[in-house]
Amino acid sequence: MHRIFKPYHAPFRLTLSYPSDWRSETLDTITPPLTPEYLPEGYSREEDTEGYKTVRNRITLHPPTFRDNPLDEIYIFINYYYTSPAGDLSAIVQLQNEVKATGNPFAESMLITVTRQTLPGVDDVVVMSSAHQLGHSETIWLAKDGLVYGVVTFSDNPSVIAAMHEIVATFQFDDSIGELFEAYKKYLDDADGLRESIEAIKPKPQPECDIVCQDEKAIGEKNPMVRSSVAHIKL
Repeated sequence: MHRIFKPYHAPFRLTLSYPSDWRSETLDTITPPLTPEYLPEGYSREEDTEGYKTVRNRITLHPPTFRDNPLDEIYIFINYYYTSPAGDLSAIVQLQNEVKATGNPFAESMLITVTRQTLPGVDDVVVMSSAHQLGHSETIWLAKDGLVYGVVTFSDNPSVIAAMHEIVATFQFDDSIGELFEAYKKYLDDADGLRESIEAIKPKPQPECDIVCQDEKAIGEKNPMVRSSVAHIKL
């Protein structure tokens, strides 16, 4: 893939290369309003917008085919969940999948494949492909000094997916990623936060039958007329 553009994205401490006929957008060119729904928990609109831009920022890359297929685009962002120094990126990815699957009517029909890869200058790489009746997505997760970067496309165009992998292979991170992580860690969560989210959205078990309930069942089993009356009263 012929590359000309090699921009440096300061909020992410990242340099990347992409084809010369692609178009990129960031919060430097498109700035969402500073309204509560855009702000992470614990963030104040009075704070410096650099933090906001880092946490909410993303790079969007549009190939020429984007004009005919709006799904032909690639997003690069910082994940809301981080890894500990001894953390396993695969665990974060698996827990995120569990959160998305809980209560999702398409979860059973969803086909997910997860593979680990290596990339120079990156601590860990996990590639996840997801296919279901609503579409397809491919995400490359990269762990670097605690932060987790995501690169995703919802396109099923093989050339866009291949280009995404080639672009990720050009990533060069600053030596200051650790400082960036410490500065914005308060806006992020870890694997324990994901586990708490999973428990919070799991269907709650029905309460056990107490002594009154057991007495009603016993009476109803002995006397069908009483059972009918009890049911009628409950209605």
